[in-house]
Amino acid sequence: MKKISRVLAVIALLAITFTGKAQTANEVLSTDIPITWFGFDFSHAKGIMLGTTPYEMKNNFIPAINQLFLQEPQKFDINKGFNKSKVTPDFSSVNKVNANINIDNFEVTTKEQVTPLTEGDIAEMVKQYSISDKQGVGLVFIVESLDKVSVEATLHLTFFSMPDGKIILSEKVYGKPGGFGIRNYWANTLFSILKGNTVKTLKAKYSK
Repeated sequence: MKKISRVLAVIALLAITFTGKAQTANEVLSTDIPITWFGFDFSHAKGIMLGTTPYEMKNNFIPAINQLFLQEPQKFDINKGFNKSKVTPDFSSVNKVNANINIDNFEVTTKEQVTPLTEGDIAEMVKQYSISDKQGVGLVFIVESLDKVSVEATLHLTFFSMPDGKIILSEKVYGKPGGFGIRNYWANTLFSILKGNTVKTLKAKYSK
């Protein structure tokens, strides 16, 4: 009986390892790897001519954007967009870092004033997340800029392993805003990415 129990324990461990310990870009993009969806990280974002104040963005619109993703999962469908069997949302980490945005450094007037985020920057940002008690793969969109002049958001679509926070895949992507009101306008960037060819292009790129 004890031998059978040990065998079952090993099988269970192997199953967890297979489904949650993806280590390559191709693996994290596959259907059978479940993910934890972390939302939008605005902690190092720059806003270009947004038509509102940095204070309003930090305290009102940024929390509202992430909340909208949770309120309307059928529109902002990560499962369908990434063809995932299971997606578990947990925005607690990005809500925490977004609450600490330095509004004095948020607003710029031109795209040239935006310093592109590096791989090192992204790795350091993910290290700030509370993931020590989590397993598997996390997905976060790290926002680099919101540019109302160019009608474009620049983001880093980032998959990372948990609990170590190791970056598995991080790709710069672009989303198109749209809609009425500041919240809906910038939330639409996720909708445009999920409905466009971004994920399909990534899968084609990393399946080689």
